[in-house]
Amino acid sequence: MIAMKASKLILFLASLVVLLAGCTFEVIQQSVDTPLYKGQSLNLVVIGDPPIVRERHVTFTEITFEDLKKGAELASHYDAVFIMKEHLREAAEGQYAKRYGETRLPIFFVESKQPAAFFTLEDVEYDTFADIYDGMYIKGFLLHPEGQPGGDPPVMARQDWGFGLYNDIVNDTNVKDVYSRVFETIASNKNDKKQKSDLTGNPR
Repeated sequence: MIAMKASKLILFLASLVVLLAGCTFEVIQQSVDTPLYKGQSLNLVVIGDPPIVRERHVTFTEITFEDLKKGAELASHYDAVFIMKEHLREAAEGQYAKRYGETRLPIFFVESKQPAAFFTLEDVEYDTFADIYDGMYIKGFLLHPEGQPGGDPPVMARQDWGFGLYNDIVNDTNVKDVYSRVFETIASNKNDKKQKSDLTGNPR
């Protein structure tokens, strides 16, 4: 009797092994090690609570929407503007649409459900359109004069960016990785701006 039970158990376990061998399990990796931003120091402004990032040579200074009125003065001291999730509704108010361009700085919106270009529209409210999920955790744009400044108003060109999370998973590691990639973009834009300024002899 005992031998029979043992043989049945062995047969069951053998069958289970064969069954499992034919199955595949997809394990979704939660995060990966990614390089830090190691470029030049960046001075950034943020509307909302400053994010926690890995880079010590990147600093955030808190400002208000009212400070956006300073326009080009911000660009003389800072490299980009971040607007955090809890302030996106106010960021969409039409009174600020023109101010984003006047700063001549990259503007980044954290966890926005709307495209970055949405914030340049003056006559729509934040809830006008349904939420759009495009996999981007941080979206941004830069408005700048196209070609030689001139005209009233000058012709503005827009450059857009989007940064997604690894495997679309929100966790501390992936969020910090996104910021590192945004910093690379900001530094690249800063270098391009300097090169154009050196060539033309005029600050942009």
